[in-house]
Amino acid sequence: MGAWSRRWQPLHVAWVLGACAPAEPATDVQRYAAVAAEDGGLEADLEACAAIVDPALAGDCALLVVGRGSVPAEEACPRVPEGVWRDECWFVAAEARRAAGQDGSAAQLCLRAGAFRDDCGQHLWQTAVHDLIHRRGPEGFASQLSRAQALHDRWAGLLAAETDFSERFWERYYSNGFEGQGGVDLARCEELPAPHPERCRAAGLAYFARDLGPRLDQAGMGEAFCAMEAPTAEAVGRAFPNRPEPALDAVVRERQAVLCPGAP
Repeated sequence: MGAWSRRWQPLHVAWVLGACAPAEPATDVQRYAAVAAEDGGLEADLEACAAIVDPALAGDCALLVVGRGSVPAEEACPRVPEGVWRDECWFVAAEARRAAGQDGSAAQLCLRAGAFRDDCGQHLWQTAVHDLIHRRGPEGFASQLSRAQALHDRWAGLLAAETDFSERFWERYYSNGFEGQGGVDLARCEELPAPHPERCRAAGLAYFARDLGPRLDQAGMGEAFCAMEAPTAEAVGRAFPNRPEPALDAVVRERQAVLCPGAP
């Protein structure tokens, strides 16, 4: 199997390899830099990582070593220190399996990712959901529903029993559609068969609440919004296009209370 791709820039790598080293670098930094600079083989490099005192640096070092892909994840990840770094190892390995088209194996690795299990599972299917609906927007909710259901059923069989897949999937489908349009028209939800109107509305309201503050700031409406008495969805339409309705009005008032302490 090829080297695993890494999802993030480790906390210490940029400093160790990119910044000017002190005249007498710490032993931990020297060991990490040596491992990062040259592949000395799995066993030797893991031994060097284990000698690092700083737990975060030692964990990142081990993850770097096993991420080179010289052995399969099932053998490599248990060699990473237990906790966040080992969980990250399973996460990274799962993404690599998914990229290789090995969905079942990827799902099994996610189930071993501890604190990252649910996020790992979402990473396996979220791109497919985005590609299915984002460019079409809410106008595509109904026409794409059968494809979305097929995608849901395929991943549910792999993830639903042991992750929060069932809560995340439809929220992402409908949120991605509203994001693609750039606004919120909850009337599109009513075109869907049960139980989808409720799922669609919940996703639309959550998206509206999540993005309202940043949209107001981008439109230069932050101060004006905080000065409004009983603001409505229609009043913020310039910042966040929407089809006004009472549920959106309630979100606007709730967000004003949160974003504008002391507002009218």
